[in-house]
Amino acid sequence: KQDLPASFKKKTMKKLRGKWTTLAKSKCGSRCLDKIFQNVTVQQKEQITAELSEAEPELKYDFYGRFALQNCKVDQYKLKKDHWESAVLNRDKKRKLFAELLTDESEQPLTKRKKTAHKETEKEAQTKEKPHHFASEDHKRIMGALTNKKSKDKAKSTMV
Repeated sequence: KQDLPASFKKKTMKKLRGKWTTLAKSKCGSRCLDKIFQNVTVQQKEQITAELSEAEPELKYDFYGRFALQNCKVDQYKLKKDHWESAVLNRDKKRKLFAELLTDESEQPLTKRKKTAHKETEKEAQTKEKPHHFASEDHKRIMGALTNKKSKDKAKSTMV
């Protein structure tokens, strides 16, 4: 992704001056406004936000206008411009920091890994020999008798 030249941004800003409200009220225009807002300087963002704040009564009742007001933080701009400016700068810094992570420029296609079964079936779990540690030979004999009794009880309950 390449950044647009500053001269192009200035020309675009000049052409769109006075038209930000109209742009904000349409579906495509609102999306364009968002993208432009993301890619211009703080001073240019302030020009856009100032124009939108003048038309706030009109935009707050428009479906797409509300999104423009929210994304450009017009309420915050009207309350305290210095807080608005620091919020915009912080958002831009975060966007730049994560841009590298969000864009994948690798040439390898993304492939899904095959899922492997992690759970064993009940029979497999029973047939697997588990190492037993017995305290004595008597303990071993008693545990053997108990496990045999449990398996016989299971066999009877499945037959019924």
